[in-house]
Amino acid sequence: KAYFAALEPALLRTSARAYAAFVGSARGAGAAPADALRDAVAALPPAARATAKALFEHLSRVADRQSTNMMTPANLGVCFGPTLFHAPADGDPAAGLENVNEHNAACEGLVAARVA
Repeated sequence: KAYFAALEPALLRTSARAYAAFVGSARGAGAAPADALRDAVAALPPAARATAKALFEHLSRVADRQSTNMMTPANLGVCFGPTLFHAPADGDPAAGLENVNEHNAACEGLVAARVA
């Protein structure tokens, strides 16, 4: 998790179009949530897309064992949302909290729907 916190820009903020799609999908704007998340992932640059795919495949496997580890998709969203959407290092730190509920919901959706 520390690796993702140190990335600049944040993994799921590497494209303005992808970021807007992640926030929009969490707000229920446009297409069905899984389709909107799929579109958002597709808008990421290739390296970020491959990294997100590997990460969310792993987190989906963690969620599959939620009866043992208590890590539901929602819990994983709360844990990883702020890290994967953190504000730019040279910007206002509060900007990372601006859409925190949407960030968490997008991460939850990526884990639950296995769309990455």
